[in-house]
Amino acid sequence: PDIAYPGRKIAIFVNGCFWHRCPHCNLTVPKTHTEFWEAKFARNVERDRRTAEALEKDGWTVVTVWECQLKKGEIEHTRTYLYTTLCKPDGSVSDEDGKTEGH
Repeated sequence: PDIAYPGRKIAIFVNGCFWHRCPHCNLTVPKTHTEFWEAKFARNVERDRRTAEALEKDGWTVVTVWECQLKKGEIEHTRTYLYTTLCKPDGSVSDEDGKTEGH
């Protein structure tokens, strides 16, 4: 994961839309070496799926934030989503040492 809270078993992945094949974007495959790119993207998506599945099996909450969700018109919605999904009711997030970080 790009960000992890081991104490709360939260893993956050910040994925580039092109490389990880964002389901929200209308992405194309490069016109040259198409077979290579299709195989590359399929491996990336499968690796992401396996990684998330393994973490979830171990009790982790897995959150993926897409590059497009960090753009100007989307960032506030993304921030709110992360805040409501990951924070305790008092607005804090405990780290792996039990320390609390306020927001």
